[in-house]
Amino acid sequence: MTVDSLDAVGAETDAEPGLPGLHQVFAALSNPDRLAILAALRPAPDDARPERTVTSLARATGLSRFAASRHLRHLCDAGLVEVSRHRTALLHRLAITGLAQVEDWLYPIVDSLEGAQPPESGSR
Repeated sequence: MTVDSLDAVGAETDAEPGLPGLHQVFAALSNPDRLAILAALRPAPDDARPERTVTSLARATGLSRFAASRHLRHLCDAGLVEVSRHRTALLHRLAITGLAQVEDWLYPIVDSLEGAQPPESGSR
């Protein structure tokens, strides 16, 4: 499926006003460094919704602060990460709305495959 065909399945037209297009969300998810940042923001069992600084995320992912900040900007623009200010620090956390947008798009696909039989080995 191409980025252009995302519009054909209603991904753009069904988005809430103010939310980024689904193509922007998947483009943000296509970078391994951004996936590492999202993984670093995943909640631990004892922390419902952790907030982390750029420096903390850079250390956790092995990126420079500049690179982490640039990737966080893409993730924020895609609606996958939210930012809040606490005194002088910018704190980043996963954005439920953006992640739910991905889940809402993927769920019907996964749901339709649950009853499908896997191809027989050697059928390709």
